[in-house]
Amino acid sequence: MKKSKIKLPVNDDLEIDFKFIENFIKKLDIKKSIFKNYKLSLIKEKINLNDKEFKYFNINELFEVTGSKTTKKDILEEYWEGEFPYITTQATNNWVKGFYDFFTEKGWVLTIDSAVVGFCSYQEKDFSASDHVEKLVPQFKLNKYIAKFLTTIINKEN
Repeated sequence: MKKSKIKLPVNDDLEIDFKFIENFIKKLDIKKSIFKNYKLSLIKEKINLNDKEFKYFNINELFEVTGSKTTKKDILEEYWEGEFPYITTQATNNWVKGFYDFFTEKGWVLTIDSAVVGFCSYQEKDFSASDHVEKLVPQFKLNKYIAKFLTTIINKEN
């Protein structure tokens, strides 16, 4: 993973354009909420990425790539159900396989499945993890919009 590259939009200084990324995803979120209330044919505005310059960045330039502490499911069952997700390598439900009153990892990171398909997901909350869950700890200010964009790009490149 440390040697992987992803293609991201850049500004005039050829630095990652985080503001563009954030605004792009906010527009998509607005369109998604509009779609829930109206038919798709009513949404006429298209979001175009062709006018934006992109550049490749190494994952390890953006993130510290590290493992997570493996927590066995039977250990979690000793705790009460709670607010902290248990993250596994399943590529559904944002990897969540239950919620417990226990965590070993800090949130606001991306997670990668290192066992099966390399699926990337965003974890906002503190969490515990099964084996083969790696973390991408951002070396920049991450928010949910930037996280959505990056997980989509990483999964597309994968």
